[in-house]
Amino acid sequence: MASAIFYTTANGDGNVWAGDSSWSTVRGQSSGNVSQGNTSDNVRARWVGDPYNSYYIDRIFLPFDTSSLPDNAEIVSAMLVVVFTSASGGTRGIGMVQTTQSDPANLASGDYSRMGTTEGATRETVTEASYVYYEFNSTGLTWINKTGYTLLGLRDGKDIDNTAPSDNTARQIALYEDGTFEPYLVVVYNTNSPSQSPSSSPSNSASASLSPSPSKSPSPSLSPSASMSISPSASKSPSASESASTSPSPPPPFVGIKVGKSGTNVLTETDPTKFNFSSEYGTLKYFDKQTASVTIFEFESGKTTINHDLGYYPFVEVYVGNPYSGYESCPFDGSGATIFYGCTFSVTKTTVELYAYVSGMLIAPLTYNFIVFIFKNNLQLG
Repeated sequence: MASAIFYTTANGDGNVWAGDSSWSTVRGQSSGNVSQGNTSDNVRARWVGDPYNSYYIDRIFLPFDTSSLPDNAEIVSAMLVVVFTSASGGTRGIGMVQTTQSDPANLASGDYSRMGTTEGATRETVTEASYVYYEFNSTGLTWINKTGYTLLGLRDGKDIDNTAPSDNTARQIALYEDGTFEPYLVVVYNTNSPSQSPSSSPSNSASASLSPSPSKSPSPSLSPSASMSISPSASKSPSASESASTSPSPPPPFVGIKVGKSGTNVLTETDPTKFNFSSEYGTLKYFDKQTASVTIFEFESGKTTINHDLGYYPFVEVYVGNPYSGYESCPFDGSGATIFYGCTFSVTKTTVELYAYVSGMLIAPLTYNFIVFIFKNNLQLG
């Protein structure tokens, strides 16, 4: 078994959208407006009321160059991994479909109509910013192109089902081109033909094998690993004296995801420094990024609050724009010729509280610009 990871084609991925006061017209248009080169874009079908009173459809195109797959590869499984960065409006399913994009390296307005309605994986309901995993069904597996591009798309469920929406919803996915939150395709394949060894004596043996498949994990860096086969067997053969032998039990199979550094065998390596990523170790699960600011004058302190509403104490990273230098990790303290200044923060089950202070003489107010990264990891503080 082997596996490969493919990232979307630069300039070929993106969004094509259209709008019209008629649902049938906007859904059936032959062309739309290209949105390309963004770090994120929308997939949606929505109704926008006054003053527009129109329907809008946004379709996402994700071409992958899979021509490096061996010609004799037998596709075992595949998974499309995307990061939804936001979800607004009502509950909505997003489906993975096949496209007939005219040029995988250059998204065009005419591609708007080059998107199918047959779904190659279970439709996923997206209600919040999260990783979403589309595990290919038997139809989707036939879309993997070993000699060219595998052309995938994301389409709002209302758009697929031809059901006019009555609400204004949006689902936004990351389209980074740096390999962090960029959509990617994992393909697991086999290039070996099954064969049976001849045996001169009949035998009864039982064996069980775990098929390799990409595993789900909310981490920006993923790679499938092939599970180890389990094949203990006791074999009986006719002879003058009957005997049974049992093969040694193999170690338990690894269930998870590992990404090894160059030259590392992820199936046997145990040194954590040899991995770029391993799901055996804790990872941060991104939830939200928010900004806020506090402006204060001499001998003052200030406070502002942002909400996360997770209901528990999450892991948080806070950075603040130092008025006298660049961004620094919070909390921090500093001083000048006539002042001391600083900032800190505290976390509750629903908010992040941001504080700033100045002690000394100023000729103008100071503004602290906070950037807060919130992760889903529960610190279990109470």
